[in-house]
Amino acid sequence: MKLLVALCLFCTIISVATHAYDLSIAVAEWPPYYSKNNINDSIQQKRISEVLNRQHIKHTYIWLNNWVAVYNQTLAGKFDISAGWICSEKRAKDYYFSFPISIIDQYFFHLKEYPFSWNGYEDLKAHQPFGITTGYDYGNEFADAVKKYSLELKEVRIERLVFNLLLKKRVNVVPLNMENAMSILERYYSKENAKKITFHPKPYQRSYLHIIVSRSNPQAAKILRLIYKLFHEQNDVMGKKVGTPLFSDVCPNRYQKDWVID
Repeated sequence: MKLLVALCLFCTIISVATHAYDLSIAVAEWPPYYSKNNINDSIQQKRISEVLNRQHIKHTYIWLNNWVAVYNQTLAGKFDISAGWICSEKRAKDYYFSFPISIIDQYFFHLKEYPFSWNGYEDLKAHQPFGITTGYDYGNEFADAVKKYSLELKEVRIERLVFNLLLKKRVNVVPLNMENAMSILERYYSKENAKKITFHPKPYQRSYLHIIVSRSNPQAAKILRLIYKLFHEQNDVMGKKVGTPLFSDVCPNRYQKDWVID
């Protein structure tokens, strides 16, 4: 009986990972992780494709104008999965989250002339307003601090514009992960303006990035098992860095029992 169950599970996984199955992956511009026209600014996109290609799994990236559209259209079932998401209580109500595929460290950016310092989230009240991008997640701890201390936020719809808020002194601090911030400053800002911006050396949070599958997707369990098998069992540098975190540690106040791997 156990052999039969194992065989059925194997067949289920293989049925997803066939040449005939074309996995649609909804994404938007997010350098240096995803970039439609610059493969060098596509760290995660390249890694996902390399992993899928090794198992001959067909996949197509669907590029949308922004991540809000990606979220809503994937949720509506127009695409199989999306990638590059931090788990939050709200998102976990809509989506199943895969085992983490990578890690990012998030920092507070500010003008060099601005005297920013912090030891705990209670210190942030003195440094508001903060600049963020609409629809983006900045980690559970920062989200909790926004609620607890009623932090003022100013939003932009296009991520690369968030540093304009700093340069124009409309905000004092911008939370962002290091690789993303450096890519934006290099691509869209002059060297003169980029030199005006710095960051606090202590990351305010380490976050995990996931592939997400809509809870209404009838293939969700199959896809999540496949992702776990492909990414968790990869003996590469990123896999070792991610380790084996518990779902409850990655996504507090969870709406998912655990990683879907059985």
